[in-house]
Amino acid sequence: MDTNFVSPNYAKKLGISVCSITQIKTLIYNDIYLTIDNDMLDDDKQCFHIIGPAGVGKTQITYQIAKQLERDLGKPFQVKMIKSPVLSRDDFIIPFPTKDHKSFEMLYSQFIPDDPDSFGIFVIDEFSRGDQQLQQLMWQIQNENKIHTYDFPKGWFIISIDNPDDDEYNINNMEDAAGLRRCLHVYTSVNVKDFLKYAKDNNFHKLVVDYIENNPGRLYDFSSQKKGMVFANPASWEKVSNHLKKYEKSGILKYINMIQILVNGLINTYGSADFIHYIKNVEQTISGFDIVCSYPSVRDKIIELVDKKDNQNMHRVLGSVFDFILSDTSIELCKDHLTNLMDYLMDLPKDISASFVVKMGELDKVSPEYIYLIGNITKMISMSKKFNDMFMEQFKNLFK
Repeated sequence: MDTNFVSPNYAKKLGISVCSITQIKTLIYNDIYLTIDNDMLDDDKQCFHIIGPAGVGKTQITYQIAKQLERDLGKPFQVKMIKSPVLSRDDFIIPFPTKDHKSFEMLYSQFIPDDPDSFGIFVIDEFSRGDQQLQQLMWQIQNENKIHTYDFPKGWFIISIDNPDDDEYNINNMEDAAGLRRCLHVYTSVNVKDFLKYAKDNNFHKLVVDYIENNPGRLYDFSSQKKGMVFANPASWEKVSNHLKKYEKSGILKYINMIQILVNGLINTYGSADFIHYIKNVEQTISGFDIVCSYPSVRDKIIELVDKKDNQNMHRVLGSVFDFILSDTSIELCKDHLTNLMDYLMDLPKDISASFVVKMGELDKVSPEYIYLIGNITKMISMSKKFNDMFMEQFKNLFK
């Protein structure tokens, strides 16, 4: 796991894999491409069910998959997307009497693909937020690629999308074994590397890219989401990027107050304050990368913050350091990195450095992130008697 976000409990409940959005995109693309390339359109095609928190890109990748398939297969590939919360069963299929009134025929809606030679992806967005009658109809589409007696064109594939069944989302999940067996279920987690690659590939504003690189924990604000607040997520950061581009020519700093109002409405006032501070002080900003990888080059700035008792900015830098360390737990911190981190923590006032311990204590003690941090703390304690003397008392409760 290469992000600082813990694997969701809902994936554990279902017993399914947790994948990055890029992995899921590749998984589905390969399945559809190979089905067509191996002339298996008459076989039982796989329906995928993508589950994950709002704003991570679940819906967006369906369009990306279609675009890539169209390019690689050399044939048009459509996307038809329906939004379950705003539709009913009758929006898809309605019986009407024949002229002799002795029988009924079925009238199918424009949502349903009707060109027998066409290719595409039929996307059921927010599947579990539809009412139960609609869900039952969608189950037939997922399981049989048909609706009532009408068969979808052979070149069409089905993807359903959902938020997890937990307290943050209002859904009508039908607990039914038949429903579970109709799809291949995958859970997508928030992944900083995926976001940054997507952001760079799509020319996001540099301020957004640099900010998330230095503050990966700001990509998704789970805490605000759980409180019912506006919350930062990959989709909202893309909108922030678009607004910054609009003001680029006029001058971002000139309109910074207006921009802050816009950002407030996308990622909330708390996240906005930190981001706006970053914009105003981008040249002076100290990042987690700076601390871990080249602390001697920025040590004077840290000492200046300490001397000024600038607790706000010291906490801001410490949060960036914490997020940076956990942005990729597959990378082993070398001796120089650990030395930089030790020197930095020893330069801070005790009440500020204690925040690092507090942040560790908030992690799940069986999570990869916690285990990764404990391993590095153990190395640091063994490397320096001074560090051990200063921090062992603070860290000892974490080793229990």
